[in-house]
Amino acid sequence: MTPNTPSRAGSGLWPPEVPADVYTEEYYRNHCGPHETWNQHNGRVIAGYYRGAVEKISLRPGEKLVDLGAGRGELLAAAIQAGAASAVGVEYSTAAVELAETTLRAQGVTDAARMLHGDVRATELGGGQADVVTLLDVVEHLTPDEVDQTLREAHRLLAPGGRVVIHTLPNRFVYDVTYRLQRLSRPTRILHWPRNPRNAYD
Repeated sequence: MTPNTPSRAGSGLWPPEVPADVYTEEYYRNHCGPHETWNQHNGRVIAGYYRGAVEKISLRPGEKLVDLGAGRGELLAAAIQAGAASAVGVEYSTAAVELAETTLRAQGVTDAARMLHGDVRATELGGGQADVVTLLDVVEHLTPDEVDQTLREAHRLLAPGGRVVIHTLPNRFVYDVTYRLQRLSRPTRILHWPRNPRNAYD
């Protein structure tokens, strides 16, 4: 599937605002989430961020999880290791899918977890199959219309009584205004507040 091809026949999707090939292996290894842990252990160790996320979503043993925008696949592995019956990740970046498959193999969870190369706005998955749908650090990469379509897809995937869990990083206003004010009001001798908390790529 090419980055600009709708993932489900008849879905009527428009091309994604950000092409999939923008998200390269270099991005996932050097700019995405707790990449240091993944790089150091080549997927054999799951960063605490993902184990903490499993706790925060109150995942119960036997539940089925779908992670939209699954990145390197760490959440899938953490969910299975916490007792999920199955975990499916969806990513449109070929690089992410390949890294996630490395993670799942390294974690020994390929019997219960898998990655799909597809569009989070319209997956190939059947409806009503997920107890939990997650979007961790994904919505800030989407336009408002793409967020709307993705949330509709998340709702379609949910089983009765299921839940959607979303985590997102602060927006640009927080970094350009709020952070600068906090930095000025807090003494740097107590806590280091770098002039720019984000790099140019971010």
